[in-house]
Amino acid sequence: MKNVSFKSFSFKVFALAALFALISLFGGTANILFTPVLAEENVNTEYTEPRSMTWYGQYNNPYVVIGSGNMQSNGCVPTSAAMYLSGIGVQVSPTDMGYYLYDTGNFDNLYGHGGSDLCWYDVAAYAGVGAWGIYDSDSFKDALKSGAVVACHIYYGGGTHAVLATGYNNGRTMVYDPIGGTYWNSVDNLWNGRSFVWNDCLSGTSIIALN
Repeated sequence: MKNVSFKSFSFKVFALAALFALISLFGGTANILFTPVLAEENVNTEYTEPRSMTWYGQYNNPYVVIGSGNMQSNGCVPTSAAMYLSGIGVQVSPTDMGYYLYDTGNFDNLYGHGGSDLCWYDVAAYAGVGAWGIYDSDSFKDALKSGAVVACHIYYGGGTHAVLATGYNNGRTMVYDPIGGTYWNSVDNLWNGRSFVWNDCLSGTSIIALN
């Protein structure tokens, strides 16, 4: 057993008593001094729930011909439009939406391929909602954070393709793709892959937001 001198023991007792005296004297201040500082939790507050929509595939009625093409090759816009409408409680088939957009002149009609960006203003009029063009990536993200659904005409394979983006989570968004299903993708990827083909940009942009 190790011997402890009376002098050493007395000093330790004195030091302990002084510490308690200090805590009693300064009260709350001492509590602050002796309270450990915890690292701030990294909480992501930039989250908007994706809108719940019914997914439709443009190959479901592949050989239905509307105007200058069929739904398999040209039906991404009316199919995406039907998905959008399902999310606001309006049930319409992709084919019926294709006929409606054909009658407006903006699908499989004047421009020789699929649906132009102007179709989304026709969809907004059909549903009685607002639609507006997106001209920069920050506005794209702001629209998603606000709960809007954003229609995106993007390059795809050897042509262009229309998909929907909804919700926001730390720079990513849920994509409803009438060919590829539903999946998360980077907002920047969609923005950087947007179409510049003239008949996808008749309104000035190929990215259109809808309430």
